[in-house]
Amino acid sequence: MSNNHKVVLLIITILSFLISNCAINSDNFLKQIEVTDIEAKQALDLALSKINSVYLWGGNGTDSFDCSGLIVWSYQNVFKDNYIFTNGIELVNDVTINELYNFNANNRTKDNVKPGDIIFISNMNDFITHGGLVIEAKENSVKFINASSYYEKVIIDEWDYNELVRGQWIVGFGRVLRSKK
Repeated sequence: MSNNHKVVLLIITILSFLISNCAINSDNFLKQIEVTDIEAKQALDLALSKINSVYLWGGNGTDSFDCSGLIVWSYQNVFKDNYIFTNGIELVNDVTINELYNFNANNRTKDNVKPGDIIFISNMNDFITHGGLVIEAKENSVKFINASSYYEKVIIDEWDYNELVRGQWIVGFGRVLRSKK
């Protein structure tokens, strides 16, 4: 057998190995499914049950929350699964609000946002620093539940779309994507 044939045989062997041993197997990739209106509303109802719970940076339930913790806890309880979000690489049991924005939500406009969708807020460019779950989108404002470090508890806020509140502004909205393997 010539050297050229050996190289071709080696390449075919390597490709066969990769295809048959998961490297190119689509079952290893995360699949993301947009939650339904009903599931989003269920998550919102769970969040609303936590009104006045304590704000705690890094808190993710059941009695203390930060903004992403309240969102994550609510959706995890809808699906009774702690591993429904991704950090961009793998399934994880907790994510930041910035990771929710970048890896776990489909963008929505203020005209098609629904209860249980996420409102994304920031006080800096190119990074999401706060968020909550939409209760109601109105013509000029949005009402949402969030774990507020300013008020040190879970509250309901209402902001005008173009308002600057405590140095923060609304960046956008998103429908949660549930990750599955």
